[in-house]
Amino acid sequence: MRHRDETSLVGWYFQSFAHYAPGITKVEWQGRVIGRPEPGWYLVQLCTEPDKSATRIELIKFERMSHWQFYPDVDAMKDAYEKIKAQEKEGLQFLRARYLGI
Repeated sequence: MRHRDETSLVGWYFQSFAHYAPGITKVEWQGRVIGRPEPGWYLVQLCTEPDKSATRIELIKFERMSHWQFYPDVDAMKDAYEKIKAQEKEGLQFLRARYLGI
């Protein structure tokens, strides 16, 4: 295993979230930080789900990442993803029951 520079986000996995309603949070972006071409900018490799193939690479300003959650490895990101999906399902069930009577 490669030693990680603790002063950089390179090598860390991440997720960003969109909040649609109380109790409903969806993963917006997820992937891995793969480079830092210059201070204040990071290259991120996006993927559709943990352990899935990459979809694209984006250049992101550091300030835009301030609300992202970071994970040391793909397993930690995958665990967080599963928890979010379970919470999303519970939130949708609550809203259906409350507003649609389903």
